[in-house]
Amino acid sequence: MRKMFRWLINIILVMVIIVYAQPIIDVIEDSYQSHKAYKEAAKEKEVLLTKFDWITITNTKINYPVAWKEKDNFYYLSHDIYDKESSHGAIFYEGSRVPFSSHVTILYGHCMRDKSMFATLHYLREDETKFKESNVVIERSDGTIKKYKPLGLYVTNNNFYYTKLCNMPLDEGIQTIQENSKYFIPTIYDEDDEILVLMTCSYEHEGDRLFVFYISE
Repeated sequence: MRKMFRWLINIILVMVIIVYAQPIIDVIEDSYQSHKAYKEAAKEKEVLLTKFDWITITNTKINYPVAWKEKDNFYYLSHDIYDKESSHGAIFYEGSRVPFSSHVTILYGHCMRDKSMFATLHYLREDETKFKESNVVIERSDGTIKKYKPLGLYVTNNNFYYTKLCNMPLDEGIQTIQENSKYFIPTIYDEDDEILVLMTCSYEHEGDRLFVFYISE
């Protein structure tokens, strides 16, 4: 009888472990598949550049293709560039406007705990020197290359400063960013320069977002 009881207890324990372990296993598997997909993407960069733009940021691990889906800011939150479902999603442009069609272009990316996607933007937030010495290069699918230098960064749960930037004159937008930035960077600019906005999650408080701003070199 005791052996039967112990056997039942062991079976129950195994079932409990399986139930609670499965979500962890799923997260690990998803992370593995995402890393595998983007590792393969890096090898296929020349081919992918015929369809996607590509972003690299010094002093971070960011080296990814950039997707865009017109009028849709949700698809690439849960799909990679191969259209496979993924909690890592993809780096993608704001869907409401054609990228680089105005003086402000916005990119989004998840802040993954495995340090993928836009997570390492936080490296720049945590180290003033790293931020001030960083730069962004976007290789476009049409063969052009766009380069940007640091402008400012901050964490907020109020999206005013990035949603309104698109409707602000360039000089007003730059002033707004500098007044709110964690680090002040004196900036010389021309009237035809562009602002690049990078956004990802920050976890100090619910709804917090990290915004990192660059301006044309």
